[in-house]
Amino acid sequence: MVALTDSAVRAIRRLMENVDGSISALRIYPRTETCDRADYLDSLEGADGLADAAFQCDNVKVLVDSGRMPLTAETRVDYVECGKGRGFRFDSPHPPGACTCDVDR
Repeated sequence: MVALTDSAVRAIRRLMENVDGSISALRIYPRTETCDRADYLDSLEGADGLADAAFQCDNVKVLVDSGRMPLTAETRVDYVECGKGRGFRFDSPHPPGACTCDVDR
């Protein structure tokens, strides 16, 4: 299950307040293309997809494609602001997919 920090919850709620009501959830999409760390995409969405798993974290709806749920287990989502910018940071104990960097070409 995904855990949201207080900072992430505040950021999501703030973003949702600044739209016309069409946004109702945070979508987390774990990718496995990188070999040195887990890689995630995120977006704010207004509707669940047919293949989505939906759950609540501190009254914030989170969507994850059901087939990718195992990649989000024990993932911690934080929101950080620093001199280099701001955004969500994903900390996961799970390695990404198999590395293909050393495959003979």
